[in-house]
Amino acid sequence: MTESKDSKRVAKAVIYIDGKILLLKNQQGWDLPGGHVKKEESTIEGLVREIEEETGIKLSKESISGPVYRHNHMQVYETHMSIASITLSDEHDSYKLIHPENISNIKLSKRFLKAIKKTFE
Repeated sequence: MTESKDSKRVAKAVIYIDGKILLLKNQQGWDLPGGHVKKEESTIEGLVREIEEETGIKLSKESISGPVYRHNHMQVYETHMSIASITLSDEHDSYKLIHPENISNIKLSKRFLKAIKKTFE
């Protein structure tokens, strides 16, 4: 069995849960859910897989809109849902749900902040 290889493509998501944005924390700081897409996957398929691996949240491809933001090999999408049970993988050690108006108070990369602000438009 050959192991599937990651591509250079990265898919992230701004996930709104009951109107709040889901952020994940890893060793580098606050992050959006998502990650590298495997070579044989579409960007959306990779995003759905990564979100489930990182958070336990199962999304349908149809529930995701976008991309709302692009930067080099990264595409950021948007989705909205009601209450979700979150089970973090080993990649992240905590999460928070934050009101959109408070997003500027969180230390995030400029790219993630731009992507989140695009969902306000």
